[in-house]
Parts: sequence; structure tokens; C-alpha cells
Amino acid sequence: MRMNNNLLFDIIEYNKKRKIAFKNGEILDKNIEFERILSARYMKVSRLKKKIIYLMARHKYIYFCTFTFDNHYIKCSERTQKDLIKSSLYRFDSNIKFVLNVDYGKKNERLHYHGIIATDLSYDLREHLKNVYPCMSSCDSVPILSDDIKRLSKYINKLTNHALKGSTKSRRLLSNFLGYQRLSPSSEEQKIAYIKDCIFLGIC
Repeated sequence: MRMNNNLLFDIIEYNKKRKIAFKNGEILDKNIEFERILSARYMKVSRLKKKIIYLMARHKYIYFCTFTFDNHYIKCSERTQKDLIKSSLYRFDSNIKFVLNVDYGKKNERLHYHGIIATDLSYDLREHLKNVYPCMSSCDSVPILSDDIKRLSKYINKLTNHALKGSTKSRRLLSNFLGYQRLSPSSEEQKIAYIKDCIFLGIC
């Protein structure tokens, strides 16, 4: 569903009223369509946050990346664009892990991706992308340090906030790993593992 600005504004206002009504113990007439959109978006953010925590607890080096496309690749198919990003990352580390969320620029709605990239290789990913990624890209290194709570939280919030933006047009996340599902088929055990990782990272 394409999220235009008017619809997004209406949903934001509805969500504010819903929170106020809950706080005051009042009953608000539910907008079923708005409730469905809000539920889907919060589920997406929840999945994204869990994947980020999973990576941060298991890898030495974490990067927040933005991948843009030049005039040639911006006209290519979604699959070609994704393959371009993935091939550039796999050339750095065949075991690299990533979760990417699509976004569109405010001014021209130009497509790009934001993501968290995880690796155990010490070589700077930024330098690698400068040499092999044919389009413009930017990377900020985020070291995993248990006492660097402020910075870890900043990048988790940064990416999850991008996932909630109306400009994402409800596109799915792009990732190459299962996360907590890989650890156990039990949802309860997955939840416990997630909480333990949050405690380990000091962001709970």
C-alpha cells in the first residue's frame, strides 16, 4: 500500500488520539484500516530491531550503511539493485550478515537503502565499498562495545525510525540470515535469547 503524505498524517494523528484515550481510560472509535497499518508497521520494526540486536551480540564490527544508486542503476529492476548491494558486500566477506530497509528521498523520492552490516573482519568496510560499489554510498562504523550504550541505541533507533517512515511504501526488509529463529524453533526460547542479548549489550 502506497503511503501518501495525507494518509500518513491522518494515521499519526489517529495514533496520538489513541495514546491519549488509553492514558485517560477513554474508549476511542477504532479505525480498522489505521489499526491494521499501525500493527503491520510495529511488527516490522520489532522484527528489524531483533535482527539488529542479534547481529550486534555476535559480530565484532558493525556498520550503519546507506546505499544509493546512480542514474543507470536507479532505472534497473529491484532485483538488480539488491544483487548489486549483495555482491559488493559478499566480495568483502563471504560470511557477512546484513539487514537493509528501503527508503525514498523526501524531495525526489529517489530510492536508496539503509542498513546494518555485520562482519568479523577488521578491514574497513567503508574503504572496500569505495573501491567496489559503483554508486555513491556512505558508511559509519559502529563499534560493538558493551559500555557504548548511547551509540548502539542511536543506530538501532535510526534504522527502526526509517522503517516506520511513510516513504518506505511498505517494502519488505532485505536480510540474509534468520536471526533468533536459527537458534530455536520455540518462540519463547527466541524471546529469552533476545532478552539475554539486550542485557549483554546493555540496551535493555
